[in-house]
Amino acid sequence: MIQVKDLRKYFNVQIGILRKEVVRAVDGISFHIERGEVLGLVGESGSGKTTVGKCILRLEEPTSGEVFFNDISISGLDEKRLREMRRNMQMVFQDPSSSLDPRMKVRDAVAEPLRIHKQAKGKELEERVLSLLQSVGLGHEHLNRHPHMLSGGQRQRVVIARTLALNPKLLVLDEPTSALDVSVQAQILNLLRDLQKRLDISMLLISHDLSIIRHLGDRIAVMYSGKIVELADEERLFDNAMHPYTQALLSAIPTPEFGPKKERIVLRGEIPNPINPPHGCRFHPRCPHAMQRCAKEEPKLTNIDNEHYVACFLHSEKSQAYPNSPLCSITTSAA
Repeated sequence: MIQVKDLRKYFNVQIGILRKEVVRAVDGISFHIERGEVLGLVGESGSGKTTVGKCILRLEEPTSGEVFFNDISISGLDEKRLREMRRNMQMVFQDPSSSLDPRMKVRDAVAEPLRIHKQAKGKELEERVLSLLQSVGLGHEHLNRHPHMLSGGQRQRVVIARTLALNPKLLVLDEPTSALDVSVQAQILNLLRDLQKRLDISMLLISHDLSIIRHLGDRIAVMYSGKIVELADEERLFDNAMHPYTQALLSAIPTPEFGPKKERIVLRGEIPNPINPPHGCRFHPRCPHAMQRCAKEEPKLTNIDNEHYVACFLHSEKSQAYPNSPLCSITTSAA
């Protein structure tokens, strides 16, 4: 359904009075999302995950690269055709409080996309709004409430109901539970899983939390400093992570005290400055397995074993480049 080819997004920033620099937020990534599939996109803060989601919907204009929806290039659409295309693609943002107009009642917030796209009016509009609220576990009593009268979980349910109003084929979920209490997070995740299965919606789930990604994701892409460093299905990635950075992320997942102890991999240093990323593999300054080659060459995302793609010279000799990503390179990894 979605195919991303060599996507790049650079931002120009002013440094002082006379100097300008380029921030390489996303620097040549490629992937695809099948119909009805959930692709998890995980990485540290500042790795470029949210920018990827915004570029897919053209909330940010990509610097280069292409995004295809059902073989139609989104990149070249004019404003009118892009608005029509956006009926099929919606985004759930991180903070439900800032996603809703505080002056709007719930009924008006959910009805807004239906009015803008002229999908319903009058009694039919009221019925559609109530049906959408009921699909996310809310009811008639919430119609006339303002956002400040709702809990965080209820606000996020309203946001999800609004995104479903136009029957989208793709949802981009940007940290959809990070602003919620832990007890509410599980409810929202279960709701998303139920909706995904019932409506057969494709999803791009963006998160820094691998346990959340594992709950929903069919495949997982790991980002580091604007690059995808590993891509595999959920089971294969958790059972046999190959990239040192992925291994470090997995080691940081909390385990119950009574469970088996696992060694924590602590990375030295910080994620590199996107204005001046390291040469070669971007992860090599933090990687315990770094070789001389890593500081000079940038590894490509390669198919190591049965659709398990890794961008690392420790494994790259074993297989072929990722077919959709001729320029997709590694990010700095951890061990």
